[in-house]
Amino acid sequence: PEGSAERPPSLAEKPSPAPPSPPTRPAGPRVLVVDDHQPVRELVRAFLEAAGFETVIVPTAAEALKTLREPVDLVISDLYMPGMDGLSLYREVVARHPRLHRRFLLMTGGLVTEAVQEFLGEQKGALLRKPFSRQQLLDAVRDVLGGSNGSR
Repeated sequence: PEGSAERPPSLAEKPSPAPPSPPTRPAGPRVLVVDDHQPVRELVRAFLEAAGFETVIVPTAAEALKTLREPVDLVISDLYMPGMDGLSLYREVVARHPRLHRRFLLMTGGLVTEAVQEFLGEQKGALLRKPFSRQQLLDAVRDVLGGSNGSR
């Protein structure tokens, strides 16, 4: 009979494909790592990601400030970097994101001057000396996070 032939479905009748799933993110705290030496950034990332942390790595303080448009639970920064150093970065981060006041870990393989020691004492800041082991890094991170799993 006429009109009984199957018609291909129109575009309007086709089921829409499922939307792509958002990328899965690790459940752990999100950590921003700032160091001008790529091997250090990569090592810290490897240690943290193996322990379940989500990491974002950048080579400069300027890039760190841009990255902080997205929330993080902790900032780990080299103390001595070209341009803005770790102390200046700390001050700028805290001015923009006061909740990160006690969520900042400085690391250095260099000399810790009296001025740096005073700053750390006044701010109750944390310092990790390079070279460090995986366990030393994780212990320092957990100390700064206060044993919590962070809150953005």
